[in-house]
Amino acid sequence: MHNLTAYVHGDATARLWGQKPVGLPDFAGYAAGLRIVDAHCAVSGLSAAQSVALSAREILANAGVPTNA
Repeated sequence: MHNLTAYVHGDATARLWGQKPVGLPDFAGYAAGLRIVDAHCAVSGLSAAQSVALSAREILANAGVPTNA
């Protein structure tokens, strides 16, 4: 969670909050999240609203995003 600001809001905001930049432009996390959700919905046949009770691991797996453990 300590890198959340940088990954969601980008390096400029991370710097403002005294966090380490990670090499992402402003608000890149929103675009990445949208692509993950779109991929999950296409594979599962569920809507985003229907998916809110699923685990992040299941959504990422459906989207083809590798997870650790």
